[in-house]
Amino acid sequence: MKITLISTLLFFFFIACINDNTEIYSEKFAYPSSKVWAHKVNDTADAQRKKELFAGLEVDLYYSEYQKTIYVGHDAYDTINEVSFEKWLNALSSPEKTYYWLDIKNLTIHNANEIAKQLVTLAKKHAITSNLMVEHTDCDALQIVKNSGLAVILWVDNLYWWDKKDTMQWYNITKEKINALQPHAISCEYRMYPLLTKSFPTQNVHFWNTPIEDSLSNRALTHKMCLDTSVKVVLVDYESVNF
Repeated sequence: MKITLISTLLFFFFIACINDNTEIYSEKFAYPSSKVWAHKVNDTADAQRKKELFAGLEVDLYYSEYQKTIYVGHDAYDTINEVSFEKWLNALSSPEKTYYWLDIKNLTIHNANEIAKQLVTLAKKHAITSNLMVEHTDCDALQIVKNSGLAVILWVDNLYWWDKKDTMQWYNITKEKINALQPHAISCEYRMYPLLTKSFPTQNVHFWNTPIEDSLSNRALTHKMCLDTSVKVVLVDYESVNF
């Protein structure tokens, strides 16, 4: 335990000594005033309701190669519900007044062009081009989406999911991806706070699973993250939060 503590302290000392110019910060995204957005709003009725409670909505999307359509859902199986992203948007009144975090589950370099093309068309139709961000882990696929004019979120590796929690290795890998893509934001699970904000203070940072269970202590954590200037969005599963 002492070794882990010493390693962590040395890591943060190393981070503090780094010149900010080593990180490249991309164009800014015009965020709403509220940092608290609704998580996994994959149902149209849920979207209609939470749109009135939150500034932004996070939605899971899955692209069907066979039908050439972007569906709302976490997995391929969810496409049987036949709720396309276009249908989901059409269910919302004044969609241009809301912000959108699109977690595209199966984005790849092979389908990124078609997905970006469809998203750009839908964004223009609903006047949400400047309100929309696309998230994934694949830098090359995200670069294609970014080149289409859409804002992108790089989902970075979660150190807590590594068998060997090598903080320095994680930092170097993450830094390389950020410098290559220059995303509009980076995202990860809430347990990566404050490591993510301290490691990359010039980046816009998004958090999810923050955590899911609604309690006074978890709401206090959400509030604490929102007070951090680097944190731009905190996804919650609560019905509503006023910060």
